[in-house]
Amino acid sequence: AGTAGGRPRVQAMPDGRIRLAFLADVQIGCMATFSGLDDDAITRFERRGMRVRKFPRTDALDWDAARFRDTVAEVNRLQPDLAVIGGDMIDETSRPDQLEVFHEIAASCEVPFHYVPGNHDICDDAAVPTKASLDWYRAHFGPEHGTVTGDLTDASRLTLLIVNSAVLDQPRNLEGAFEAEMAWLESELRRRAPGPTIGFSHHPPFVDAPDEGNTFWNIPIERRLPFLDILADHDVDLVLCGHRHLNDRVEYQDVEIVTSAAVGFPLGLDPPGFRLVDIDETGISHTYYPVPDPAWEAIGGPPDPDPC
Repeated sequence: AGTAGGRPRVQAMPDGRIRLAFLADVQIGCMATFSGLDDDAITRFERRGMRVRKFPRTDALDWDAARFRDTVAEVNRLQPDLAVIGGDMIDETSRPDQLEVFHEIAASCEVPFHYVPGNHDICDDAAVPTKASLDWYRAHFGPEHGTVTGDLTDASRLTLLIVNSAVLDQPRNLEGAFEAEMAWLESELRRRAPGPTIGFSHHPPFVDAPDEGNTFWNIPIERRLPFLDILADHDVDLVLCGHRHLNDRVEYQDVEIVTSAAVGFPLGLDPPGFRLVDIDETGISHTYYPVPDPAWEAIGGPPDPDPC
């Protein structure tokens, strides 16, 4: 548990179904980052697509920890076959207290889990990875990409591919890293057995259109389009993403791309929660599962989640 590396296996249920829980943006410490903002700061965040309300300044990690703890409790109650934690496990790599809180709660998860690297935990500045930040990530979370498989039937195998989207987004300090990531991905897709395929990328490739301009919320177009074409050419069924702290869904050719709202601090209208994904030989279905929090309205917005 707690690794993206190797080729671990997941066991299907007797009915040939595999269920996974996708937990995006736990981000221990995020609430403190957005606390105590004045009106000008809130307006600046809104211009960047982040919906933030005004609430008192805090340095505490209690709210983030409670959201993660409650989510893990729901995952334990539902007992999926595995969980994938979709990046941004913490807010700042320079804060060992955030890392300690995260791992303490993650250790209580009763199902196998795997990590997807996010910009806040594989980049020292939450934007650009370096060799040092990549080494730090590996030391605290394990390999930055990997493959998980599970037999649905004798003739159908589920393949889960965890991608390091930070080197798709900002590879400039890691020469050859983007090309190596794409070569690894294509190799894994070529060697997989027949059956459903799900990719995991913390950064969504795009928000509205494949040819949209570059923003903080998407992968730059010069690397976005080659990534999308690999996914489409190899018939990937679904890509699960985080990063935006809200729910959204787009398609590229026949690839469904779903951004899932955050376990932690919301930046849209969707309350904290996680996504349940069911897979069998006939296809894939998924549902967003809010985790109730009486305090969320005060910092996020009205409880009217997007059901996507």
